Amino acid sequence: MSEYIVTGCDCVSNAKVYGLDESIRRANCSYSNVMDWCIDIYGYERDEMPFISCQSCDVELVFAKAQVELKEWLAEHRGGY
Repeated sequence: MSEYIVTGCDCVSNAKVYGLDESIRRANCSYSNVMDWCIDIYGYERDEMPFISCQSCDVELVFAKAQVELKEWLAEHRGGY
């Protein structure tokens, strides 16, 4: 299984605009034959459990789901994205 950890939201160029630097601690993207593609996004408030978790056998679909869930979370908790 491959796992990529993003710390400090360096992957998001507009992190300060969207307030992501205060919300996201890390994001894991993993793949295995058993679990398919998985994306988990962890925040500072609940580091032991991801606040966004998506799984799919289609890599494009799992990224699209994670993007939609992140935007919905930002709209609900940060007043927009």
